[in-house]
Amino acid sequence: MGTFNENGDDKMGNIFYDYVSELIKDYPSLDYEWKNNNQEILFKKKTDQGFDITIGYHNENYIYVNTDKGFHDHFEVIDDDFSETLKSVMGLVRDLLSYKMRIKEILAGNTPRKWILQNYIDGEWKDEHIVGNIFWNYFAKKSERIYYNDVLPSRY
Repeated sequence: MGTFNENGDDKMGNIFYDYVSELIKDYPSLDYEWKNNNQEILFKKKTDQGFDITIGYHNENYIYVNTDKGFHDHFEVIDDDFSETLKSVMGLVRDLLSYKMRIKEILAGNTPRKWILQNYIDGEWKDEHIVGNIFWNYFAKKSERIYYNDVLPSRY
């Protein structure tokens, strides 16, 4: 397997590219695309009920996870250990690619306003993380949509 940057100028890029490439090689069912000069990888949804997942990094400071359904999160690199933070974040991405994790999207009218990351534990959906808009139409009719991927089997 090649490295992200053959001359080694971008240490974080090499770690990111090499680690993620090694993880995904055993999963031919994944539909993915390297982006932004290999500083991001996009895992594409398989169905309309699914969601795209982008993981990338910003310098050595943090790693981010974005979805096309509004949910996103940032993970600060702790103790200058980019590799350990990446390993932890890829565990989340792995879960996001299975049916045991989903995004519950709350709408006001037809406009999404809040996204809840949920994990299926002991027969129940448990809220893990909530992201939302500060301003939204409080008087609009509320509804929800559920999005999940079923690309990889659950880890547990």
